Amino acid sequence: MKTKTIVRSAMLLLLATTFGMGSTQAAVDKSQNMADERFQRRAVEAAYWGMPAVNTWAMREGLKRDVGAGYNAVTYFSKPMDWRLQVTTPNNSTLYMFSFWNTKKDGPIVVEIPPTTKDVGLFGAVMDTWQRPLVDVGDKGVDRGLGAKYLFLPPGYQDAPPKGYIPVKSDTYNGWFLLRTLMKDFSSENLKKGEAWIKKFKVYPLSQAANPPVTK
Repeated sequence: MKTKTIVRSAMLLLLATTFGMGSTQAAVDKSQNMADERFQRRAVEAAYWGMPAVNTWAMREGLKRDVGAGYNAVTYFSKPMDWRLQVTTPNNSTLYMFSFWNTKKDGPIVVEIPPTTKDVGLFGAVMDTWQRPLVDVGDKGVDRGLGAKYLFLPPGYQDAPPKGYIPVKSDTYNGWFLLRTLMKDFSSENLKKGEAWIKKFKVYPLSQAANPPVTK
């Protein structure tokens, strides 16, 4: 009788230990799975969150590497895009133009936009590093197609901007634009007019406004 009691107790102890360990292990596994899922989810969110800034950096560095366009230069396409330009969502009904600047490096930046004409219009916005629009320009923008000198200010800038400029505040030091020309068609004559108009753009530091350098 005593032996049976000991065996029964041992079996109960074994069962309790086995199932108890299983429950504990299941809890550990579930906790680890939740931690892994949370880590993966946050990694995906971080990737999405950083995409605009990474895209801005990649375009700037790509233009610098491939065509030598550094800060305060204006890069443009002299003819519409085709399938050979491997970029996301290109538009083949316009001539694109880009420019990048750094207000930490150069201080406030002036962007001179020429008036639009009956042959060449303008559509687009100036953005910060995170691709958040700062101001619309051109025919539907602040200047209404009349042309203007926009002054892009660094974060925390306190000085009063000089007269004759449209001041624009930014939360990031790096700024840029991606603008589109608007033309009736892409005849060789209109393409020449569009290119000549784009070359009137100027980008330079406010500190050099008295004698602006030639925009590359």
